[in-house]
Amino acid sequence: MSSRTEGDYSCVHAGSGEDWQDFVDWCVSEKLQGVECLAGIPGAVGASPVQNIGAYGQEVSETILEIGALEVDTGKPILFGNEACNFGYRTSIFNSTSEGKYFITGVTFKLKRNGEPSIAHRDLANHLKEACNFTIRHVRDSIIDIRDSKGLLVRKGHKRFRCAGSFFKNPVLLAERSKAIEEELQKVGAGAYWSWPLGMGKVKIPAAGLIQSAGFRQGYRKGNVGLSPKHALIVIAYRRATAQEVIEFTEEIQAKVKEKFDILLRPEVRLVGFPPSCSG
Repeated sequence: MSSRTEGDYSCVHAGSGEDWQDFVDWCVSEKLQGVECLAGIPGAVGASPVQNIGAYGQEVSETILEIGALEVDTGKPILFGNEACNFGYRTSIFNSTSEGKYFITGVTFKLKRNGEPSIAHRDLANHLKEACNFTIRHVRDSIIDIRDSKGLLVRKGHKRFRCAGSFFKNPVLLAERSKAIEEELQKVGAGAYWSWPLGMGKVKIPAAGLIQSAGFRQGYRKGNVGLSPKHALIVIAYRRATAQEVIEFTEEIQAKVKEKFDILLRPEVRLVGFPPSCSG
């Protein structure tokens, strides 16, 4: 990794093969704020912009300055600025309009030196409510603890569920429409407390709340596939589960949520070897 100073920020370049958690840990050790809430996500730096990874109130696109890539067909090097990547909720040109066209070689991040910790998520706020004068290191450690408690930490020595993390994306609705749905979600402990205003009259609502309100409790299981006993958005493949069983299980959830709310839950995971219809 290499870095340069730019005002109150440091521009840090990391190769695409760098381990993401190692990168986050390095940034925290250097007191560079901006990616601490993305701790515990498995994968490499080069993969982080593709889906615009996000968690606990942060998205990687908020810190990306530019991306180096090679054009697959020609081998020509290309540099993408942030706007050219067309980042959205779990999307970029690299998994949509230009999927398969580029190989990412490195990413440059713009991170705030000695920046204030970002606390924009309920779980994180609750975890830190007893702490005083916490730092981005405390935030990083809290995120690791939260992921571990949900069985989502992919680290040696930690038990985790056989899953791909959150299976569905959180739907984004017009604020006006979300109000009626929030009333239903409040009955299962979700609702406005779990929704995220996005501006432009839009609100992101919790897929987990929709799933529970549609009749699927945490821990619900059907054959070799089930929902996590700790979070309704996590689909677990138990021993001997097949990919087809996972698809059938998630299609049942999609159908019930669609029937109750007229909302089609779209997979956050990438489905390989299945027809496009399986992706909603």
